[in-house]
Amino acid sequence: MYHDGYGGPFLSPLENYTYGSDDCIISSNGVALASYFRSDNAGPPDTLEEVKKVVAAVRKIFPNATVLGSSFDGFATQALTPDVVNNLPVFDQVSCPADRCHRCF
Repeated sequence: MYHDGYGGPFLSPLENYTYGSDDCIISSNGVALASYFRSDNAGPPDTLEEVKKVVAAVRKIFPNATVLGSSFDGFATQALTPDVVNNLPVFDQVSCPADRCHRCF
């Protein structure tokens, strides 16, 4: 349900965005996911400048990469190639503290 005035732009100024490679998902084939979300119900970026700032922030982290917009499906298609999937570790059991097991499954 929409309510006028609810939500808004990204809460932290983009200039203070402390995004780093530790915040990214990087596949073993070198494809990385650097996601950018605005606050609840804010919708897409308001301006082209906002998009350019996000791209610039990602280029600082990965200076030699080709940076492009995508969807999660697009990322998964590029990152989860058969070679990558076939080399993922396999776990036979999950170790979880007894008081937290309900959160593991």
